[in-house]
Amino acid sequence: MAALASPLLAGIDPALADELLAASTTRELSAGITLLAPGDRNASLFLVVAGRLLVYLEDRSGRHYLALQRGDCVGELSFIDRRLASAHVVASTDTRVLAIDGKAVWSVIEAAPEFARNLLRVLAKRVRNDNTNLQRSFHLQREYEQAAKTDLLTGVHNRRWMDEMFPRQLARSDHAGQSVALVLADIDQLKQLNDLYGHATGDAVLKSVANLLADTLRPTDFLARYSGDEFLALLPGATQKTASTAAERLRRAVERARLLPDASPGEPKVTISLGVAVCRPGEYLEALIKRADAALRQAKDAGQNRVFCAE
Repeated sequence: MAALASPLLAGIDPALADELLAASTTRELSAGITLLAPGDRNASLFLVVAGRLLVYLEDRSGRHYLALQRGDCVGELSFIDRRLASAHVVASTDTRVLAIDGKAVWSVIEAAPEFARNLLRVLAKRVRNDNTNLQRSFHLQREYEQAAKTDLLTGVHNRRWMDEMFPRQLARSDHAGQSVALVLADIDQLKQLNDLYGHATGDAVLKSVANLLADTLRPTDFLARYSGDEFLALLPGATQKTASTAAERLRRAVERARLLPDASPGEPKVTISLGVAVCRPGEYLEALIKRADAALRQAKDAGQNRVFCAE
């Protein structure tokens, strides 16, 4: 037994180790054979003598959760709490295990505190491994959620995020009696830019404009890509005057950036037109966007690279 060098058996009396041996049976598992499956009743503690076992929390076609080598044990949870097994334990190679009878294990636990401590360490290691996997899963979930609400091209929030966040903020501002304004920005002549310089340049322009808008807005403002070349900004606490000033600041930031420094005279430059609308009491997002869009159309019709405010 000592030759196994198992953490489970470290420090226990050799006589007790022999007692465990006498109460165990050897099981030979070919590669692919299942030792335990969800729903199995288990009254033994299994010790890996040779080979390798893989533990799957779901079905065997996915990624394994744990790999067990010589000296590792398995089945301890279902053995201790006397509940049905909850995972698949499968031999990945030809494997030999000792199936130690449960009564003998309890007898040694009562007689040898070292064995009980070893078993606790095994369980603690499994719990810590579970915590690590849960944390990794949590971080992945947050990354997936963030990715689902972020526009992949520009890096700002997308329409899905906007549809959740903007109505919530409008309701919050309405409840608090706080003014809130919406700014709809549209890149002027983006189609001509794409035709003239190619879509790679057009995409670069979209990214640059998005970054400029995000950097110019206040930290308390909200920004999202609304459609192909349009961005929506929600400005809590803004009146028509302050929102108009903020929109003009956005317009100048894009105009001054000279995003196409090699453009020849007469070729389109990168500018934006903006429409501003201040939310009326109880007004829904759709109506507010409609008014901001009407103001934007006025800015476009007036020659582009302008800011217009809704009535």
